[in-house]
Amino acid sequence: MDWGQVLTIIFGIAGFMSIFMLLVNKRIDDLRQDIDRRFENLEKEMDRRFNELKEEQKEIKQELKEIRQLLYKVLGVENKKES
Repeated sequence: MDWGQVLTIIFGIAGFMSIFMLLVNKRIDDLRQDIDRRFENLEKEMDRRFNELKEEQKEIKQELKEIRQLLYKVLGVENKKES
C-alpha cells in the first residue's frame, strides 16, 4: 500500500466521521429544542392551573364571608370587624 491509498483511507474515514458527527449534533439539537418546548408548555399549563386555583380561592373566601354574615344575622350576634 502506498501513501496515496493510506491518505485516501484516512480522509475517507475522517469525512465519514465528520458527516456522522454532524448528524448526531443535529439530532441532539432537535432533542434539546423539543425538551425546551415541552418545558415551556408545562410552565404555561402550571401557570394556568395556579391562576385557576387563585380564582377559586377568592371565590371560596367570598362565599365564607357571605356565610359568616348570614350566620351573624340568623344568630343575632353583632358582626365583628373582619380583618
